[in-house]
Amino acid sequence: MHNSSAPGAGLWPILCCCSNSSSRTGRIPTPTPVVGFYAPRGGDRVCLRRLTVALTAIRDGSSLCVGMVQCALNGSYSREDHPDVPVTLEQLVDDAVACRAAGAASVHLHPRRPADGVESLAAESHDAVVAAIRAAVPDLEISCSTQEDIDLGGAEDRIAAVRAWSSPPDVVSVNLVEQGAIELGGALLERGIGIEAGVFTLDGADALLAAPWASAVHRVLVETIYEPDDDSAVELARAIDARVAVLSRPRLWHGDARANWAVVDAGLRAGVDVRVGLEDTLIGRDGGRAPANAVQVAETVARPT
Repeated sequence: MHNSSAPGAGLWPILCCCSNSSSRTGRIPTPTPVVGFYAPRGGDRVCLRRLTVALTAIRDGSSLCVGMVQCALNGSYSREDHPDVPVTLEQLVDDAVACRAAGAASVHLHPRRPADGVESLAAESHDAVVAAIRAAVPDLEISCSTQEDIDLGGAEDRIAAVRAWSSPPDVVSVNLVEQGAIELGGALLERGIGIEAGVFTLDGADALLAAPWASAVHRVLVETIYEPDDDSAVELARAIDARVAVLSRPRLWHGDARANWAVVDAGLRAGVDVRVGLEDTLIGRDGGRAPANAVQVAETVARPT
């Protein structure tokens, strides 16, 4: 795709619009184009997707200088848990389209087996969902999970599943605390799939820093999912962020349940990427039932810092 012998080989030219303003949409009255280079860390597929998003931002007069919003669509939940959780292929596609229109730059999802709705990494289920979302919203980053409780079991099975995908997502989350995480990350990079490194604790941050592919991750997921208290969750997010900042990779903050909102708001103020969505909380800011995914995205994009 490019001349590897040319100056700056391995770098992709990229334009962005910069401003001192701070909002999730990045809308500014007079965007200033800046020419730079982006060094792909997760393979050409991720690089091209990021370039597409960047060019879309230029067209729309947006800024890439502030954090983006990712929406985690479903996790292990079903419509028995919340009526707006997308489970089927058609529901996941519709939700991804709605989230992109609401301002999300990325969606994270757990594809399901059509027959019984069980989470699956198997190619026959996984490929169809990823391909359908990509066809419907080609400028939307697609993230999936390799969480160890998904149906295939051990790390070796998850690695085999990744290698069998014919329509891989752009990025995949790898939880550093789980057995086989290092080998799984290596398999993802071999496939040209970006790594979202899931870090839950400071020990997890140290495990990431020791990983052979640490500097190559697409982003670090700062996930305070075991801290139900708002203040403790935010404090931990800041501590993890500071520990992994040496990698100079994007960080995305999110929590769990009611505390997710405190972590997201703190992340917005810090200017990092944030994650909302029904996987992370079924509880709204007011303590009632959380709104649908696209509504969560729209409200977060519009939220003042």
